[in-house]
Amino acid sequence: ADEVLEQQDVQKTLQTMLAMRDEERRLLASEIHDGFVQEVMSAQMFIEALAAKLPPSSDETAKRHLSNALQQLEIAIAESRQLINHLKPQPVDRFGLVPALQDLFDGYEERFCMQVSLRYPPELLHTEVLHEKSIYRIVQEAIANIRKHSGVKEAYVSLQSNADCLTVDIVDNGSGFKLN
Repeated sequence: ADEVLEQQDVQKTLQTMLAMRDEERRLLASEIHDGFVQEVMSAQMFIEALAAKLPPSSDETAKRHLSNALQQLEIAIAESRQLINHLKPQPVDRFGLVPALQDLFDGYEERFCMQVSLRYPPELLHTEVLHEKSIYRIVQEAIANIRKHSGVKEAYVSLQSNADCLTVDIVDNGSGFKLN
C-alpha cells in the first residue's frame, strides 16, 4: 500500500512538473512571437519599402543584397514560427496523440510541401497522457530534423503497440551522412 501511494505521489509530482514546463514553454513562445518575430517583420517591411524606392537604374549588387536580406528575413520568420509551434502547449492535450500527429503532418504538407504518412493501430487512439506528450515531442523533433537535413519531401511514421511496449519508426529516403 505504501508503494502504491509513493508511486502515486511520484506520478502527481511528475504531472505537476510537466504542467509547469508546458506553461514556461507557452510563455517563451509568446515572448518570441511578440518580441523577436515582430522586430524581424518590421525590419522586413523597412527593407521592402527601401527596395521599392530604388530607381530602376540602381546598382545590381545593391538590389541583390536587398533581395538576399529579404530572403534571410523570410527564413528567420519561418524558423521562428516553427520554434514557436514547438514551444506551444501540445495539441496532444486537446486531441490525443494520433490526431495531434496528423495535424502536425498536415502543417508540414501545407508549409513545406512535405508529405508525412502516419500508420498506427486503432488502440493507440487512447494512450496514457504522459507517454503521448513524449511520443509527440520525439516525432515532432525527428520530422523537423528530416525537413532541415535530409532534403526529402516524404517521410513515414509508424506507431506499433504490443503489451507494455510502443515502437515508433520514423523513416525517410534521405541521403544520410557518414560517421567519422
